[in-house]
Amino acid sequence: MPANLPPDYYKKEKELQMEKDPMRKIEIINEMLAIMPKHKGTDKLQALLRAKIAKLKKELKRTKKIGTRRYEYAIPKEGAGQVVLVGSPNAGKSSILKALTNADPKIGSYPFTTVKPEIGMIEFEDVRIQLIDLPPVSEETPGWIFGIIRNADLIILVIDLSTEDPMESLQELLDLLDHRNLKPDGERPGLVIASKCDLVSEKLFEFSDLPVIRFPKGSEAFLKEKIFNLLGIIRVYTKKPRQKFTKSEPMIMKRGATVIDAAKHLKREFVQNLRYARIWRGVKKGRRVERTFPLEDKDIIELHF
Repeated sequence: MPANLPPDYYKKEKELQMEKDPMRKIEIINEMLAIMPKHKGTDKLQALLRAKIAKLKKELKRTKKIGTRRYEYAIPKEGAGQVVLVGSPNAGKSSILKALTNADPKIGSYPFTTVKPEIGMIEFEDVRIQLIDLPPVSEETPGWIFGIIRNADLIILVIDLSTEDPMESLQELLDLLDHRNLKPDGERPGLVIASKCDLVSEKLFEFSDLPVIRFPKGSEAFLKEKIFNLLGIIRVYTKKPRQKFTKSEPMIMKRGATVIDAAKHLKREFVQNLRYARIWRGVKKGRRVERTFPLEDKDIIELHF
């Protein structure tokens, strides 16, 4: 039976011949597999392409062993917090990144679409939160990816609800992270996003230790707010005494911060001379508070020295 390959396949084949980067080669071959019609005439070609992927992965592993850092990434934190999307191949991480940020990741219905970290910024009200879509994780995942997870302020585990056993997929991810002391806990918060809800009827599942959110289309605003709240941060605005408040970029502080923490955030030298503050919060319009007064999200404070 003839293969009857479409023109786009041959374009990708030429691109593969010119490409030097092994990781990009894997990406191109996956694109070729997605384009290729699935019938007996392409069985051998599909097997050949999958064998090429396996060979390229061995090359990458060998490159790692000889000490090169060519494919390692260090991602500096930006915005109010750093959040990572962690999941198995084809779990829907890239779709979430695209829905929540200004990023335009490659999205495909085949595994390993993401071969390097993709970064976007979530715009939530007047703050920006860094969101990173990581390559799929497994026992063979290179250490630098787990290094990015370790550095994150929030870990989001993405589970595909259209799979046969989403609960098992979740447990495998948790075991993988736990083995590297990265399992979400009180110090490192976590969230489970159940993706592809539109592909199933009622495959709901619960996991007692982590909040679980279904992610259908139209829930972006709710999810952005949930992420902000899980980061455990607050926004604090400042105004000068005897001047009208003009809203500007807020200070981002940890939940539980006090007036004295806000003064230290502005300038360490302020702490010694700070006497009290006035606060604007709901009905509290310019109420005088002491240095140890706990702050809340969207407080406006006026420091007095």
